[in-house]
Amino acid sequence: MSTTTNTWLAALDARDDLRKWDSNALGLFALVLNFGLEDIESVATDAVVDGADDKKCDIIYIDRTDRVAVVVQCYESQKAKTEASANKAADLSTAIGWLINAEISAIPVRLRSQAQSLRQCLEEQAIDNIHIWFVHNLPESANVAKELLIVESNCQATLKAVYPEGKFNVIAKEVGTNTLELWYSETLTPILVTDEFKIKTKGAFALRANIAETL
Repeated sequence: MSTTTNTWLAALDARDDLRKWDSNALGLFALVLNFGLEDIESVATDAVVDGADDKKCDIIYIDRTDRVAVVVQCYESQKAKTEASANKAADLSTAIGWLINAEISAIPVRLRSQAQSLRQCLEEQAIDNIHIWFVHNLPESANVAKELLIVESNCQATLKAVYPEGKFNVIAKEVGTNTLELWYSETLTPILVTDEFKIKTKGAFALRANIAETL
């Protein structure tokens, strides 16, 4: 429950396609806002791994085209609070360890396919950016930010140990109400194109005084 009225929350509530994913709807909505995803239903079918023995990981989104991977821990508070638990953010170090460094045969079935896909991308250096998100419906806090710095450092160390030749940019981020509101407002901002473009065509029509004149 957010402590303030947010336009992003109204937008999320209006998304019938996300409601069935329960608290993971927050993480999926964040993906939609940040990456401009349209067919979120198809994405969610593969990306949502939340459940029993999920090793502290709720969503794993991989996009080879944009060369990005996102590991998400979601939390939806039912009460108004000033901040989310830093311990929930710390859980992401556990998630990263299982996804990158654990024996494949030991990884729970619900995670295994996405873990294998992520490792293949890392092995082939098919991704550049690895985002680690703690997504929730409370304000961001310094405590969570500090914990995520540790998560980010741990992930970088794990990647260096397992893929010493790889060059990956790791970004751990708290995605709370402020960030969700910012990302949502950015989707409402029109994109202004100020550059001039010259386009060659075989023919065109000019409208002058409501009369079409062939060029």
